[in-house]
Amino acid sequence: MTHHGDPRERFVVIDRFGDGLMHTILRLPDVKRSTGLSRSTIYLRIAQGTFPKPVSLGGRVVGWLEAEVQQWLRRRIEASRSESSGVGATLGAPRNF
Repeated sequence: MTHHGDPRERFVVIDRFGDGLMHTILRLPDVKRSTGLSRSTIYLRIAQGTFPKPVSLGGRVVGWLEAEVQQWLRRRIEASRSESSGVGATLGAPRNF
């Protein structure tokens, strides 16, 4: 019997690239919860090069660096705030139907 573990598990990995930092790796349910995106949208954006690529954890198991997901979210927030038009800019404006 194969044990796949709890999909809500988070992995902490020590960075071996010389900065000595520990990194948290998020599994897909955490990434979906953090971003509000569906699985298919996450993988579509990865293919488009607009979302962080997952890290292979062995076999068919992947995860995302929490810092990269958070950075992606910050950029999306900044981009949505700086757009001159959009939902936020039209709130309260009269609508013509």
